[in-house]
Amino acid sequence: MKSPEGNAASFGSIVQRAYIDQNRTTFRSDPFRFPYPGWDVSSSEWIRGADLIHVHDVAGFLSPVGLQRVFASGRPVVWTLYGQEPMTGGCHYAGRCEKYCDGCVGCPQLIDDPYGLPSVLLEDKTALYRASSFTAVAADVWILECAEKSKVFRGRQIRLIRKGIDASAFKVPTQREARGNGRAWKGILKVFIAGPCMRAEGRDARGAWDAFRSLLDATEIRKLVQDGTLQFIAPGIGNRSEGETGLPFIRVPYPESTDAWNALYESVDLYFAPVLTSGLPAGLLEAMCCAVPVMTLDRSDTRDLLESGEEGWLVEPGDFSQMANALSRLAADRVKIREAGNAARAAVEVKCGSERMVGQYLALYGSLMENRATRTGSAVMGPRDSGVLETLWHSPRCEAETASGQMGPFTARIYDDLLSWSLRKTCPGLLKAASTAESEKADLRKKLMLLEEKVSHLSSDRSIRIELVEELAQRFAAVDQQRSILSNQNRSLREEIRCKDSEIERLGLELNQIRWNLFHPSDHDQQACKIDRESERLPIEGHGIESYLRPTQMGFSKEQIWGLEETFRSKQAELDSLALQLSRLEADRIARGDQIALLRDRLTSVAEESEARLEQITVLNARVKELERELNGKCETEGSLLDEVGRLEADRIARGDQIALLRDRLTSVAEESEARLEQITVLNARVKELERELNGRCATEGSILEEMGHPADGDHLEGGTDSVPGRKKAFCR
Repeated sequence: MKSPEGNAASFGSIVQRAYIDQNRTTFRSDPFRFPYPGWDVSSSEWIRGADLIHVHDVAGFLSPVGLQRVFASGRPVVWTLYGQEPMTGGCHYAGRCEKYCDGCVGCPQLIDDPYGLPSVLLEDKTALYRASSFTAVAADVWILECAEKSKVFRGRQIRLIRKGIDASAFKVPTQREARGNGRAWKGILKVFIAGPCMRAEGRDARGAWDAFRSLLDATEIRKLVQDGTLQFIAPGIGNRSEGETGLPFIRVPYPESTDAWNALYESVDLYFAPVLTSGLPAGLLEAMCCAVPVMTLDRSDTRDLLESGEEGWLVEPGDFSQMANALSRLAADRVKIREAGNAARAAVEVKCGSERMVGQYLALYGSLMENRATRTGSAVMGPRDSGVLETLWHSPRCEAETASGQMGPFTARIYDDLLSWSLRKTCPGLLKAASTAESEKADLRKKLMLLEEKVSHLSSDRSIRIELVEELAQRFAAVDQQRSILSNQNRSLREEIRCKDSEIERLGLELNQIRWNLFHPSDHDQQACKIDRESERLPIEGHGIESYLRPTQMGFSKEQIWGLEETFRSKQAELDSLALQLSRLEADRIARGDQIALLRDRLTSVAEESEARLEQITVLNARVKELERELNGKCETEGSLLDEVGRLEADRIARGDQIALLRDRLTSVAEESEARLEQITVLNARVKELERELNGRCATEGSILEEMGHPADGDHLEGGTDSVPGRKKAFCR
């Protein structure tokens, strides 16, 4: 399988956008496609290994050229038609337009069509399909009628195999289930609104919404809606409400499974399709399988499926008063709804059963395989058609485009002009986009420069902060070390103070003991002292110093006490100085602790701020990278646009040179033609002169012969006169 080449796909999208999408009228809002270049599946293993090929709806995937290659694969091909795109000049639904029957000239869906694109596309399809062998099958009667009167399929045998559905997958609700799910038995008629309004947006849904609004203009319908007797159900994935559209309906989620569809159909009483933009909708068949009667447009395919008033109700397209009258009658006749629903189920089983469809296709496959050589049931390419296609395909004007097989023979003739027109329509937008991209690029560059400056500033600030953090960390380490030293000194001083306290306590105990012994002697000491005094009294008294002993002993005790007190006072002073030093060290320690706490808080705040700055720098770096990527993308886009503009300019210059050469050639041809005309004029004058001279000679010869009057020479005279015009003609030649 080959995908479309890059340039071809891009050019095809340019034509689609400029010549079709931006050039549409308000006639219809259905899809309109430029089919080229499309995919090529003719060389895929599925095609090469197939015994028979069945083509369905391939619009937007296979172009007419791609289909022709599939048809030319040498295998039987069945093509089922589901819509009008295969037989029109590009539109998927022609509506009331029937120009596809005779050439699609003057398409009402395009505002400006200088090259007649729909007509050219229709000619491509006609030439390619008529020269191909395949069996066409219509999915319903309406498609069959459209195909038979179309220019593309006119004269080709088209089989009718109705679109089938597996009715067993959809159940008919019983009367109890219908009452439980709120169908018409509760006095409320619930109408299922089908068609483009279910999921479409914008212009694709406009026709359905307009039809719905026109229906609600009827007084009886508006009254039934206001009374609550009539409710409209619109499934879809959108969130549009009554306030957004001005339409009174109930929006329900779009069902995604068969069971969900069964549940939805069980809760409604009528399937209403006010707009049909293709063949029979699958939803209409599903509703009939669930015994839900339908109301839709009166068309050949709907008439083939049901009878109005029996399995459903058919109304004329655009006749909203008829639709309103039918709905108002049904709102009052609930029994008729139930009867029509049962009849609808029976009709779809008989006419559109999947088994019936499969049997018909199997029979068709069998007949095609049995007659593979002759390909019965399709128009086989004849020598005349083959020669015409071969001539068109290899014409000099379309050789360039059809060399790769991307364009049809008629489209290839106008493709250059068509693409040039589309590019001229697109180039202002491209130039404007390039200018916008350039301005955006300049703005991005300015933003990038500002961001770079900011990043540079943040980087320098980050470096300064990192240095500050490192300095604070060093100071913190020094303070912590000094704190450890002071703590050790504090412990040693406390130990020394404890030692001094124990020594002072010991000295105090000794002092107290001395004082006690001094002022409170024991009985033994008093007796010993008395004996000593008596033994010494005589020598003392003999010397006259009787009172000398007590003062001497008292002085000694007082000196000892004074020494002890002096030692105590010195120890106390030393203790006070140590306590003072300890209190000073404690205060210094507390101050150092406060400083360390402040430094720790400061360090924490600096670390947090640094982390925030780092996060900002990371975000800015990511933003810078994103801007760089965006700038690179803009530069690439700008480069591609400039390359495209350069290529177009080079193509324009080349075409200008070709036009100049053609103009010179035309001038030389005109001059040569004038010279030849002058020669022809001179020759004509000479011929007339010779004719007059010859006529004179002939007249003279005739008169001479008449005067001679030789009857024997009559034959010669007749032959001679007859030979004069012959000689005249020979001379003229």
